[in-house]
Amino acid sequence: MRPTEIPASIPEAEVFPDRNTRQAWQSFVEQLAAKFHIDFTRVGAQMFVDIPGSIFRLIVQKGNGCIAIAYGTRMDYGLLPDIEIIFDVGWAPLEVRYSDEFWQQFAFSQSILSKNESYIDYEALAAHVLDKLKKEILLNQWRVTS
Repeated sequence: MRPTEIPASIPEAEVFPDRNTRQAWQSFVEQLAAKFHIDFTRVGAQMFVDIPGSIFRLIVQKGNGCIAIAYGTRMDYGLLPDIEIIFDVGWAPLEVRYSDEFWQQFAFSQSILSKNESYIDYEALAAHVLDKLKKEILLNQWRVTS
């Protein structure tokens, strides 16, 4: 499939309705999939989203009972992720893996002083990732392939 670009003129309200984190993630992925005619209702569906002229890539994959999101640096072999989030089918974050640099960006944005491994607010971290993606997708021309 040939990469497709999102026009920079899409209004934020149209692409990203104001809802809670779970609904916002679901809406984000469903609208990207619909825009580029990717059947994201089927198990095994996937999207590779690149920012032209940038090293960043978003990968979204639908498994059996889960949705996996990975975001990071595009590499020849795929992706060096800064963050990976596994959601259940209701878009609740089940598992999160992140780089130290990504954690520091998140912690700074949330005014967190230290990394407490015993409790990490997955919902807040997922919301932070989505906010970051929303800003980048509106500021840049993204290409999507399936």
